[in-house]
Order: sequence, then structure tokens, then C-alpha cells
Amino acid sequence: RKSFITKHGREPRIWFDKCCIDQNNIEADLRCLPIFLASCQHLVVFCGPTFLSRLWCIIELFTFVQIGRRLESIKFELVRREGYEDEDSSQIEQAFDNFDAQECNCFDDRDKDRLLSIIHAAFGSLSAFNEAVGDIFCRASEWQAVLKQVSMTAHDERGWNNRVVQADGRSLSPSPHMSDESTHDSSSSTSDMEDMESGIS
Repeated sequence: RKSFITKHGREPRIWFDKCCIDQNNIEADLRCLPIFLASCQHLVVFCGPTFLSRLWCIIELFTFVQIGRRLESIKFELVRREGYEDEDSSQIEQAFDNFDAQECNCFDDRDKDRLLSIIHAAFGSLSAFNEAVGDIFCRASEWQAVLKQVSMTAHDERGWNNRVVQADGRSLSPSPHMSDESTHDSSSSTSDMEDMESGIS
């Protein structure tokens, strides 16, 4: 954020899926998802142990790539619980390696049925979709680099304190009142209609 403001002299514009998609009319917004994502130059994924079990998140990530955005435009930020950093990192890595859309969930089971039917119509089978998503994971190597960097930083600092290490190597001291809801996974995109071809971050 600071580097963006320094470079462009203004705040970045964010399309935040959880806030911008009408949760009471998801089906309508599903049709518009490619349009929303086409207006975004970058996709920021807040990836915790449950991220890859959320079918909506996977559809959003897959759509971003399918509309022609570069894999380099996807930025992964790891979300891990304080005191369980190694365990959560291991779960995240296993989730990437063993992804299966059939095992994903939606808050509303009707949404899952609807999304799976769309996947079947487009790919012919879930296995074909899983393979396509797996290919994205393999090519989007940044998540592996981030996971390795965060794990190394956490080990280096463990003897000093128990701070939570962010994906950029900085650390935070979470409030003792932080609830589990504060670390829910989500994904968001930076949107900049005026500078679509400038490749800004």
C-alpha cells in the first residue's frame, strides 16, 4: 500500500469479493464474475488452511487466470494461527498438492451443486477441472516461494519471540482478543480501470 501511494499519489482501489458480491443473490453475481475480475490488474489471495476447501475461492482464482491474467499477477499472503504456524503451513502445502473440487464446500449446498454443474458442463468431468487447477498451482510458483520464505522466517525468529510472520517477512503481534473470525481466508483484487495497461500493483 505504501509503495503504491508513493508511486501513484493515491490509495489503491480494491474489489473485495466478500463485500462486493451480493450474498443474497450470488447466482446473479456469478454470471458477472469474469467482468468483475477483468477490471482487476492483480489478485491477492489470503490463503489459510481452509482456502482450498472453498469452492467459490477456487472458481474465482481459476476465472482470473482463464480471462487472460498473468500468473505473476496473483499474490499469495499466508494466514496462519499464532502458535500453529508449522502445522498450518503443512496443511496449506498438502491442500495444494491434493486439491479435489469434489471435497470443496460452499456455505450453501445449493451453491456447490450449481458450481459443480457449471464445472461439469465446461470440462466434462471434475478430474479434468482438478487437472486444470493443479496446472495453475504448478505454474503459479509464488505460493511455494512465499510458504518457504514464511517458514524460514518463522524458524529464524522463534527463539526471539512468538510473533506471527507475514508473507512479506514482517511480523505482527496480534491482539490477545483476536478471534478465529479475524483469520478467515478470503481473496480480493486490486482494481484500477484508469491504468489498465500500466501494470500497476
